[in-house]
Amino acid sequence: MKTIDLIFKEDAEYIQPEDYLRAAGESLFLMLVVGAITSMIFVPEVFKSNPILERMGYNNFCVGFDMAPATYFAFPFGILYVYFSIQFSIYDRLRTVIVGERLVSWKKNFSIITNNIYIISIIGLPLLLLVSPMISIWAHSLLFLQIVVVRAFVVLANFFEHPNPSSKYKIYVYTYILFSTVGFSFAIANYINFDNLIANGANVVEPLIPINLARGVDYFWFFLMFLQSIVAEPGEKIYVRYNKMTQT
Repeated sequence: MKTIDLIFKEDAEYIQPEDYLRAAGESLFLMLVVGAITSMIFVPEVFKSNPILERMGYNNFCVGFDMAPATYFAFPFGILYVYFSIQFSIYDRLRTVIVGERLVSWKKNFSIITNNIYIISIIGLPLLLLVSPMISIWAHSLLFLQIVVVRAFVVLANFFEHPNPSSKYKIYVYTYILFSTVGFSFAIANYINFDNLIANGANVVEPLIPINLARGVDYFWFFLMFLQSIVAEPGEKIYVRYNKMTQT
């Protein structure tokens, strides 16, 4: 796992920015799995009744870490996700500057801007675990959904600056962008629909987006996150040189 390698096995020769993006994906996967297992053991009732289920008509993977004690066990992996994502953004931005001469101006600027926005975006992840959906479902969900959208642009920028991407990688990137934006749109539409119908006196609300369609898009997006570590193609390495200096 890249998560273990990057924490405990330093490479003194080069830095591969995409390794940090892969490690971030692994950390998110572990956060979801640990949260789900903990909830199934201690608070299985959360899967039967929660604000996301009411609005979407199904449980998405985030439900697993929405309630204590699952939140506590998932939190360390969330911190790792933030750390690796920020490291990726910093090193990818550095590489963009280094190879800037071979990039057209808009690709260089797009990469730098998206990396900077991603750093700001990803800082909101710990708040996602602190703001319970039982308190504010909109705040809780938007903290996650904005990461989904911003990360999609980061993946696109990473593709644009790749020196020689394959057709397989291109298909993956545009599929990931599509499912990220559609999934975001489905969630917002269902949330607005729920609020409007409840405000008009409805007791039971059917989701605006067909349940199987929304669930399929949602679950496939998480599969694409996992698939990234297999399909995504690393760009150039950043070779480094260290000098040992003795202070006199």
